[in-house]
Amino acid sequence: MHAASLLLTLAAFAQAGGGDAPAPYPAGRPPGDPTFDHAMISAENDAIIAAEVEGVLTQLSVKEGARLERGQVFATIDDRQAKAAVEIAENAHQAAVARAEDKIEEIFAKASADHALVDLQKDQLANQNTPNAVPDIEIRQKKLAYRRAQLQTEKAQKDRLIAGKEAAVKAAELKAAQIALDRRTLRAPFAGEVQELVQKEAQWVNPGDPVLRLVKFDLLRVECNVPATLYEPMELANRPVTVRVPLAGGREVSVPGRVTYVGQTVDPSTKDYVVRAEIENQRNGDFWLIRPGLVGVMTIHASQPPVETPAKSAARP
Repeated sequence: MHAASLLLTLAAFAQAGGGDAPAPYPAGRPPGDPTFDHAMISAENDAIIAAEVEGVLTQLSVKEGARLERGQVFATIDDRQAKAAVEIAENAHQAAVARAEDKIEEIFAKASADHALVDLQKDQLANQNTPNAVPDIEIRQKKLAYRRAQLQTEKAQKDRLIAGKEAAVKAAELKAAQIALDRRTLRAPFAGEVQELVQKEAQWVNPGDPVLRLVKFDLLRVECNVPATLYEPMELANRPVTVRVPLAGGREVSVPGRVTYVGQTVDPSTKDYVVRAEIENQRNGDFWLIRPGLVGVMTIHASQPPVETPAKSAARP
């Protein structure tokens, strides 16, 4: 039985191609590390910074080509009314806090209750020594005065509690006013260079109107399409890459990087999926060596081990 199975297997092997070794790669796949032409280069961060509120651009302190640091202020929308609203909210909050911390009414009510109790106890002691020395109506009136003082103490305590809640409301209103003021100050969301100014100082802007275009050039991404029939995603993920970029005058620059993204979907028309890598740019005097929009040639070193992924907690400036 085993001999018959072996003969059938050998026969099938002979029909499939004799004693030739099976191909190590899919048909049409070239040996070595894959290289892809038409690798599109783009900026990792390329954003249109827009106005969040309406108003007049009272300050626009940058020009095209200027470099901005993350968080740097580059424009202000008329903020006079917003500043006044913050001042009003600050005063209202301070007044509410002062009311919440005011214990005068509570202290006075407690002192009144203590006095009323002493006065009541004095008359009650007098009646113990001499029956009916103090009329019953006066005893009742002093008990009522003592109870009133106790209720005034409780009311003063509750008023302070309510004042504390009102102070919290005023604090929230102050925060809202500060946010409204902050939205009139335009800051760079990341470090980059101004590539286009859309507005001019003294112009009116509406929410959503673009003010400038900010591009970060020091970190670029390179994207290419990979045939799904030739390469598995696991072969390319996190692998080192070399990107060759043609420059003016027939020059060429070669830059290392690593694969940062491998697409999980395949284009049904081309049978390709997207692979994206990151490369660090270099300055050439006052200009960047590699510019977004250029097309390079990317070699993915699939034969090398994956590059260790940087810790997610290490944020880029």
